[in-house]
Amino acid sequence: MVYRGYFILERWYNDCAGMLGPENLYIFSRGLDPRHDAIAKGANVIHIPRNETKFRFERRRWNMMSQFVSGMLTNYNSMILSDMDEFVVADPEVSPNLVDHLQTYIWDADTAPVNIAPLCLDPIHSPRDEPHSIGASHTILSRRRTFGPKRR
Repeated sequence: MVYRGYFILERWYNDCAGMLGPENLYIFSRGLDPRHDAIAKGANVIHIPRNETKFRFERRRWNMMSQFVSGMLTNYNSMILSDMDEFVVADPEVSPNLVDHLQTYIWDADTAPVNIAPLCLDPIHSPRDEPHSIGASHTILSRRRTFGPKRR
């Protein structure tokens, strides 16, 4: 899900479309923003209205996205559910990329894992130690090496 966030959407889209193909990406665009369509060409952009007056928005939006993913699992073996600013990366010491890592699991009804839960950490920008921006042409882990627990 994204609201505005054009740079991070572009970065997320480029990373994920390159790994998974844009046709396999589903983006909830909050606020009916046409720029999201322009950035995420070929992806499935689902526009939903932005209504800040709704009670317990965070709980309701995660419930909506979770139900969507549950329905999509009738067509896919696996799904990743995250906000745009959450990047799922494989440990480079374990696997060169996320797709290769996921392919190490056996995907049949008897042996496939029920759930694979990544460790979610927020990058912490320490300008003294990491003076460069993340940028579009660098991997996240090449620019950020300091992480902390996900804050909700």
